[in-house]
Amino acid sequence: MTPQPSATNRPTEVRPWTRGERVRAGVAYWVFVLACCIFAGTGWYALRLESAPTRGAVPVTAKIEHAQVVSTRDARGHEVKRPLIIYSYAVGGVRYTTDRITSLRRNHSDAWAADMVRRYHVGENVTAYSSPTDPGSAFLIAETDWRLYGFIIAPLVLAIALAVYWPWAMGSRAVKSGTGS
Repeated sequence: MTPQPSATNRPTEVRPWTRGERVRAGVAYWVFVLACCIFAGTGWYALRLESAPTRGAVPVTAKIEHAQVVSTRDARGHEVKRPLIIYSYAVGGVRYTTDRITSLRRNHSDAWAADMVRRYHVGENVTAYSSPTDPGSAFLIAETDWRLYGFIIAPLVLAIALAVYWPWAMGSRAVKSGTGS
């Protein structure tokens, strides 16, 4: 007498995908690829917005008038040290005074604040960058947030990998049915 396979150790059967399963899998697959591309496009747009102050900025000679580290409180009441570097420059015969250090408006560490004050000395001539469309909005250091490149590159690599993988995935158009051990 030959032993009969029980329901728990029955071999798994492989059957071809139905047309409906292939269509649903294809739609889900390409929607995910499209979502990756949209995510990458959003990262590119954010990078363009962030770099707007540096595009077309022209160098101007500025004079440092004041440099010190000041303590302020953030929205949660924590003490934050930031550099206060006041400088003046002229564009088109009009004199401007500002304290903007970087092209990005974001927080930095206390050590960075001290570094900036050590870097810029009162009375020193430095190069600032001014926008021709808004000459009153200058900055001393052009910054880039490199994390935004990850929001562009990672989803693009994933989308390309998925697009390349698609023919292979559709070539193995079988699904397992039944229970296996």
